[in-house]
Amino acid sequence: MEHLPSSFPSDGDVLAVAQEVQRTMKKASRLDKVKAIRSRFAGRAGLKQTTSALRQVEGVKLVNLTPHAINIIVGGETISIPPSGVVARVNTSEEDCGFLMNDGVEIPIVQTHFDGEPEGIPAEEDGVFYLVSRLVFEASCRSDLLAPGPLVRNDKGQPIGCLGLSI
Repeated sequence: MEHLPSSFPSDGDVLAVAQEVQRTMKKASRLDKVKAIRSRFAGRAGLKQTTSALRQVEGVKLVNLTPHAINIIVGGETISIPPSGVVARVNTSEEDCGFLMNDGVEIPIVQTHFDGEPEGIPAEEDGVFYLVSRLVFEASCRSDLLAPGPLVRNDKGQPIGCLGLSI
């Protein structure tokens, strides 16, 4: 039987390195995504009101791929972008990672994994940005997706809108 040298990394060390590599790669792809989004917005500013499900930002269409209106609060005014009728979704799976004990109760801990690319997102089109949930946004590397920005809540703690959009 062959013995491993004592300096050989443990399974925990290998897992930690693999997770750091994943985080680094995700940051790199996110930076590329941010650069691509910024270049698509270059030279475009100002919201125009329209009456359809598509709102425009000087030559850019915003298409809401969530099942509910997205209310963007800008300068004290609310711009409501209604759902387009198409909903983007991402399939996930959970991996059991153990549990925590709290007052004698086992609370499961899971790690969520994205299973493939999100579904329900139309093909990329010049001048079109798709508004999607944060989960769909995080699961995709596309540069034409935006998510709601910081939430605004009412006095009951319920979300009523967002302060802009997020990349």
